[in-house]
Amino acid sequence: AGADLAWDGGLDDGAELLIPAPFDRLYPHYLCAMIDGALGEIDRYSGEMTQYNTILAEFTLWLRRARTPRPVRVKW
Repeated sequence: AGADLAWDGGLDDGAELLIPAPFDRLYPHYLCAMIDGALGEIDRYSGEMTQYNTILAEFTLWLRRARTPRPVRVKW
């Protein structure tokens, strides 16, 4: 068992990603960063992670604006 085993789970093109478009562009940056990190390409890793973190920050700001929590009354 491990990463050397082939995955035969198939792919579902209709599967919904956790992060919607246009923020889904962060996925390739994360994958490239992980590959660059594994290969020891530190400068490329750093660049990809910077782009990933920038897009992730944009997504979190959008999420806070789009899905504000309902006010809750708290009684003590």
